[in-house]
Amino acid sequence: MSGSDNNDKPMSYKVTLVGVDQSAAPDNSFDGASSGHHLASAEFRITGVSGTGQDDADSDAGVNGTNQQVYQPSFDGLAAGTNFSSADFSVSAGQTQVGYIAFELPDSAKVASVTWQPNAFGSNAPATWTVSP
Repeated sequence: MSGSDNNDKPMSYKVTLVGVDQSAAPDNSFDGASSGHHLASAEFRITGVSGTGQDDADSDAGVNGTNQQVYQPSFDGLAAGTNFSSADFSVSAGQTQVGYIAFELPDSAKVASVTWQPNAFGSNAPATWTVSP
């Protein structure tokens, strides 16, 4: 992904989907899925290429379910790890951050694909990864 930072300087970063957990565990009893739903998680690795890239991962990530519905992050905490720094990430060239984003899906659906579309850089085509449910 590329664009300009907050000071209008060019920047770019690479985002990689590390994995998807179709039945992710919450980090506490308050962050569990509602009745009839389950948590899924996507683990992302973001590496700075040039400049300083920063954004809100919860605004950039989404999943498509096997039921053809689109799901946004659920903001639930996950036992697997943190959601960057409360969803915010900032990487300079050569720096890497890893974070987990939670999604709540109905029990009848699984994650079919994951997308990453930075809102701040609308000219970038979304990155999409197909997932084997």
